[in-house]
Amino acid sequence: MALDTSVLVAAQITTAGTCADVIRVALREHRLVLSDYILDEFERTLVKKLRYAPEAVRSFVDDYRAVALLVAPLPVAADLCRDPADAAILGTALAAKADMLVTVDKDLLEITARVGVDIVNPREFFRRTHS
Repeated sequence: MALDTSVLVAAQITTAGTCADVIRVALREHRLVLSDYILDEFERTLVKKLRYAPEAVRSFVDDYRAVALLVAPLPVAADLCRDPADAAILGTALAAKADMLVTVDKDLLEITARVGVDIVNPREFFRRTHS
């Protein structure tokens, strides 16, 4: 299963929230898939937007690198994603042949019917995997 940057960031902000639970379950019960693109975006968001200490963020990134399957995103059609930055996120899930991409990004959630991977929000992930 692949995780979008938005899930990683939300989990970092609220370690007792749903996104943090998704990561814990992903690490325990699934194969977590990420890419350098996702980890770079995660790092930029925490350091530049949320003002986390760069050293701490580097440690978080290193921890994810140690436990995740890192893949290079496949190219996706330019018109598939409204936000061009989402193409690399979707390409990551497709490269890994992930069964699911978990995100809170509304643009990604809207395209699930047109791609080869289920794109779900964290609550839907839990409904599908733990009901």
